[in-house]
Amino acid sequence: MASRSPRQSRADWVVDSHLGGDSANLIRLCLPARADMVPTVRAVTADLARRADFDLDAVADLRLAVDEACAELVRLSNPTQLLFGAFRVEDGQVHLSVSVRATDAAARIDPAGFGWRVLRALTDTVSVEYGTGPQGDQVVIHLLKVAPS
Repeated sequence: MASRSPRQSRADWVVDSHLGGDSANLIRLCLPARADMVPTVRAVTADLARRADFDLDAVADLRLAVDEACAELVRLSNPTQLLFGAFRVEDGQVHLSVSVRATDAAARIDPAGFGWRVLRALTDTVSVEYGTGPQGDQVVIHLLKVAPS
């Protein structure tokens, strides 16, 4: 995982670890890591996908993928922690990284589980990253969805 300077915020750490570079095209969210906050991430995702001219099916797929990714992360965290999201929309693609501080250093997402299969089916690329970040043990899920041609 990327290291960070003391002045770098938690959201910057997530972005730098995968989305990289130009922060002018990034949208960042910071919410309590609770299930009732997931619709906010889902709504932002759908709006960004629509603005990127995704068709209705691709928007629905991305909404479901984000819902599943956030549910997996909320499960690994607790309501006193924060869920961070960073979005980059460019060239008919939506890149999203969402992360939480895990309650347990051994917390993992099951790559053979139903949730992970859903993520793989609904996105073009999905990956998970584990490590120790600025706030402790972190779990980051990276998603990429490309608009159909």
